[in-house]
Amino acid sequence: MESQDGFPPPTGQQPYGTPPLGQQPYNPIQEPVKSNGKIIIGFISAAISLVLLPILFGPLAILLGYLAKKDGDSRGQALLITGIVCMILGFALAAIFVLSQS
Repeated sequence: MESQDGFPPPTGQQPYGTPPLGQQPYNPIQEPVKSNGKIIIGFISAAISLVLLPILFGPLAILLGYLAKKDGDSRGQALLITGIVCMILGFALAAIFVLSQS
């Protein structure tokens, strides 16, 4: 028995529109990614700590990374490391600048 398009009907497949048992239906509309202000401000603080007041902006980035990690955001660990590295580099750049001026 052939269908109207000339092909035989599918055998052993679920009818169109219903997902197979145990699978979620396809949903093309995705939830928007939740942006976390702590992460954004933390990375900006880390970047600023490279060139301006690393003693202030470095710990701020580290603190925000810790709080984001504590809230369950996986990017918190990356922010912690970035804050520490940028703070150390900020101190090194400040020391090089001060030593080059004398």
